[in-house]
Amino acid sequence: MHADIITTVSPTYAKEILTEEFGAGLNEYLVGMEGRIFGILNGIDIDFSHTTHNAAVKYPYSPSEEQINGEIKYYDWEEGKRLNKRFLQKKLGLKVKNDIPMLCFIGRIDANQKGLDVFHTMLRRIDQSEFQIVILGSGDPDWEERYKWLSTFYPKNISCNFLFDDKLAHQIYAASDFILIPSRYEPCGLIQMIAMLFGTIPIAHSTGGLKDSIKDGYNGFLFSKYNSEALENRVNKAVEIWKNDRTTFEKIVQHAFTTDFSWDKSAEKYLALYERIAGSSNPRG
Repeated sequence: MHADIITTVSPTYAKEILTEEFGAGLNEYLVGMEGRIFGILNGIDIDFSHTTHNAAVKYPYSPSEEQINGEIKYYDWEEGKRLNKRFLQKKLGLKVKNDIPMLCFIGRIDANQKGLDVFHTMLRRIDQSEFQIVILGSGDPDWEERYKWLSTFYPKNISCNFLFDDKLAHQIYAASDFILIPSRYEPCGLIQMIAMLFGTIPIAHSTGGLKDSIKDGYNGFLFSKYNSEALENRVNKAVEIWKNDRTTFEKIVQHAFTTDFSWDKSAEKYLALYERIAGSSNPRG
């Protein structure tokens, strides 16, 4: 109530907290503070060493192949994905197959926020044999059990890993074709940005920072309605492009690689905002 300004971690979330659905009981107060609420998208360390120098990534790769004295130093992203997918399939006991789309979920097992309910409903309805699903995270034991039970029917297609493991996370990013982010709400989100560094394309609910960082059909895919049908439709669309329109898919990956999520952009916006406050005799004006 006494703040000169309020900042949130994405422009869309700055608008969403003015609504009853996302305001957490503060929306009535926040509505009266419009003009003092700003959303600045979070950033990450834009560094391709995640895919080229991280010890967890079995086969290092970059947006394009690099050679030294005729020997491959880094694979191009397509070959790197193929090799890392095969490595992860063997490690997790999945069927070793390159022409099957690998989709991952990395995050808290929290159905209230992370969309585990619509994701689970979609998994029960689709033909799991057409996909490989890798899940990494920990949280609600009831939801962990639901996913674990489902995976017992498709052990070669669904891998559940209920733990925090940064090394495995990097291997999953490197191997997967898509990352699923069906969050009910997401103030910013970082995994979509990290995934893009790996050329792993996000399929996400159009909310909060996901909406601000992902451009549908450009560097990822978005679905608007929060339900399993909308998620399934977007997954099917993305996989259809991956299978049958490689030219378009390759462009999407290149756009993902080149999208600027650096802290430089965010820092400039914070600096401009703070300078405005410091230099104003009436910060609220």
